[in-house]
Amino acid sequence: MKRISVDIGGTFTDCFVAWDGRYIQAKALTTHHNLSQGFNEALDHACTILDLARDDVLRGVDSVRYATTLGTNALIERRGPQVGVIVTAGFEATIPLSRGRGYGEGLDELARNDMSSGTRPDPLVPQTLIRSVAERVDYRGTVLMELGREDVRQALRELIDAGAAALVVCLTNAIENPAHELRVQEVFLSEYPAHQLGAIPMLLSHQLSGRKGEYVRATSAIVDGFLHATMYHALSDLEQNLREHGYPRPMLIIHNSGGMAQLNSTDALQTIHSGPVAGFRRHGPAELDRRAADHPLRAGGRHLGERAPRRPGGPGERSGHRHGRHQLRHRPGPGRRGEALRLHAGHRQVAG
Repeated sequence: MKRISVDIGGTFTDCFVAWDGRYIQAKALTTHHNLSQGFNEALDHACTILDLARDDVLRGVDSVRYATTLGTNALIERRGPQVGVIVTAGFEATIPLSRGRGYGEGLDELARNDMSSGTRPDPLVPQTLIRSVAERVDYRGTVLMELGREDVRQALRELIDAGAAALVVCLTNAIENPAHELRVQEVFLSEYPAHQLGAIPMLLSHQLSGRKGEYVRATSAIVDGFLHATMYHALSDLEQNLREHGYPRPMLIIHNSGGMAQLNSTDALQTIHSGPVAGFRRHGPAELDRRAADHPLRAGGRHLGERAPRRPGGPGERSGHRHGRHQLRHRPGPGRRGEALRLHAGHRQVAG
């Protein structure tokens, strides 16, 4: 077995090389301006021990697997673009209100009971960057009110003028009938082509999450849009670096579900806490607890690495809906325009 596994964190880049029964660990400082430099330095340390050249190792390995906490760190530090959101008229307050328990997310029971001092987490999207459009689809997917294109143009114009650098569309019951979300994207691509506006991503909630509730779908898409630029530039630079040094296969990105996929099949949302999850798969819960303690990001009332308790009808239980599943991604059927935002190299017009 010949394999390279790398974990790029905020401070160190860790590299583990398996080469015909030999197992080499190496470490280097993370170079944030160009992550491939830190990766190359760590790999060179391992290659020195193996007495092989870097290019020979990269040409000979079966796979290069990458895990990271860069997305987690960016989310904690709020390093991301301004995200604008388009919702159904009447649902403008869904995202700011979050859930009824929002004030106590991530706190222990004693702190949750102290409602007098409870505060809600600061939202990634302020209410000033939320716009609504008049439309309505019912729970069966039947269109009750058609979406007007001029309404969409006005909402897009206001968000872009307000400085939104990423756009999210979350309309009611879109997982039953995504026609209106797709129409918003169509208007966006028509009014703001890539050569005019640049690479501003537009994410459709039904393509990121199969959950019926608007809050969960919107939050999934918002986080994905918030992290996209950070993860896209970091990962595409890494893959290009591998190509330049003779690695002929796709780089594999470890997901926070425990699986992995190529760069062009990965959403930014799936990279959150992928480093600790990889440690959990390799070393067990102790490693996950250690890594999660380093970054106590609160999500759903617990660390991102902690599994939600399952209870009938609760958020940790799989939905009985035909699209319901524990994963955050929802892949649209073949032939639909504007598949979920991917992180593949050379991707510029990310809205389509």
